[in-house]
Amino acid sequence: MKLKEIIAQRDTPYLGLYIVLPDPTVIELAAASGYDFIRIDMEHHTFSYDKLGDMLRIARLCGLRTEVRVSSVTDITKILNMGANGIVCPNVDTPEIAKEVIKYTKYAPCGMRGMYSMMPENKFGIDSIVPYLSDANENVTVTLQIESLSGIRNLDEILKLDGVDMIATGRGDLSQSMGLLGQNTSAAVFEQENRIIKKVLAAGKTPAILVPNRQRAQELWNQGVRIMLIGYDLDMLAKGLKKNYETFSLGY
Repeated sequence: MKLKEIIAQRDTPYLGLYIVLPDPTVIELAAASGYDFIRIDMEHHTFSYDKLGDMLRIARLCGLRTEVRVSSVTDITKILNMGANGIVCPNVDTPEIAKEVIKYTKYAPCGMRGMYSMMPENKFGIDSIVPYLSDANENVTVTLQIESLSGIRNLDEILKLDGVDMIATGRGDLSQSMGLLGQNTSAAVFEQENRIIKKVLAAGKTPAILVPNRQRAQELWNQGVRIMLIGYDLDMLAKGLKKNYETFSLGY
């Protein structure tokens, strides 16, 4: 079933976890906890290709959809051949950048993704690749992050491109672009994020938004957002460890 069809049938958000720890155990825990998908962050963190392959394999066995946030379009071909279900590209400020991501992620006619016939989807060449190719452009998603005022100014043109599936935001970099460095939960930044979401929904595309708290998640749901990322594994671990320590360090 295609991602849009899955989302359309739900009355709750499709929830994801950002992964920055290079340990497949985290992915098993995410699946056991009920998460719908994971997004592995290769923009801000370093994963060897061997480790990434292991993590994508575990996610597949656990039934989790996988997206990988890349640091360069040159990573895309290898990552898709490992079995990732989607590519996330940060800092998409212009239609030209968006076109490059689409080129490497989608097959013809809207892209020119490199042909390869030994992927997990066809049992590494045991089965024919043809069934995978027939709907790969719908099943393998392109998510573009709009993280600056220039990206917002060019968003209408970006949304017109064939091959754009989802739009994400990046409030940290957006706050920097706005002269509000580090104020990523300020009202002004949320206002710009809401502006992005409104444009995306009007264009018939899908917003996928990182939410800082339950209140914001409810606001986004009311706006029509159905895909949400609800935290980072490292952040959750750090806060959980700190809370546990504080619980047991009180006076006796």
